This record gives sequence, structure tokens and C-alpha cells, in this order.
Amino acid sequence: MKGIKRIIVSLMLLAMPGLVLAEGMGSGIVYGGESPRFVYGFDAYIDSFSIDQAGVYEATLVDFQFPNEFDYIGFMLTYGAVDKIGVIEGSGSFTFMADPGIYNAVFVGLVNSDLAFVDIIDTTAIGTYGVQVALVPELETWLMMIFGIGGIVYWVRRNEGGKDKSSALTVV
Repeated sequence: MKGIKRIIVSLMLLAMPGLVLAEGMGSGIVYGGESPRFVYGFDAYIDSFSIDQAGVYEATLVDFQFPNEFDYIGFMLTYGAVDKIGVIEGSGSFTFMADPGIYNAVFVGLVNSDLAFVDIIDTTAIGTYGVQVALVPELETWLMMIFGIGGIVYWVRRNEGGKDKSSALTVV
């Protein structure tokens, strides 16, 4: 029974740092992150969103190339109306320091430029992409996870130190 308790406690301690890390990363998405977005021909938009917590953020743009690759895909992030933070052309990402405030996401996508402005339905002019702005986990989160795992290793080794290891070895 003592061995089962030890295994359960070890599993709980192992899971805690991972849960804290996952919670910090999951709650850090401030823009996008939902299902892929579809574009037929040409699309351009500007979205506003707010960042409530200062920190390091990462903006990511992905061309899923399904069913077709974009001829051009671009994403620009601005603070207010004029302060450009970063630009992505094609799939990619960039990191930036952000203060609380209102930010603008500007997207432009063009699929099959030959058919982009024609009023016919053609599947060669459909593309999908994903865009996301998320808080990057801070150093404290990583340190807490590393110290948690180190504590578990220390606890397990300390509890195994008093056992008689000669009974585990058998000579054939």
C-alpha cells in the first residue's frame, strides 16, 4: 500500500508543473488562435484587440497551403494607428515587447491572382491560414517547472536511500 501511495504522490507532483505551464501558455493568447480562416481570392482586413498585461509576445502567421498556397500572404501588427511593431510575409513569426493598450492586426491574402477579382467560383482560389498573438511564457514559469521536477527527483532518491539494494540483485 505504501508503494501505491508513493506512485500516486509522484504522479501528482510531476503533473503540477506541467499544468501550471500549460495554463500560462493557454491563457496567453490575445488574438487569433481559433480555427483556420478561409480566403476566397483576395482578403484584407484590420482587426483591433487589446493587450492587458505587459510582457513579451509572439505573433505568428501560417499559410496552411490547403487547398492552395497563397500567392501573397502578409500580416502587420501596429500599436495605435501608426506605430508599426512588425511584419510577416509568408509563414513566420516575430516577438515583441508589449505594454497594455490597443493594437491593430492588418492582414492581406491573395490566392490564385488570375481569378482573385473574378465573380466565378473556382476552388483554385481558396486558401487557409492561421494567425495568433500570444504571451511568451516567462522565465519564472520555466524555473518553477525545473525546480518542481528537481524536487521530485530529490524526494524519490531520498526515500530510496534506506532500502537494501542487495535483495534486488540476483546471481544466476
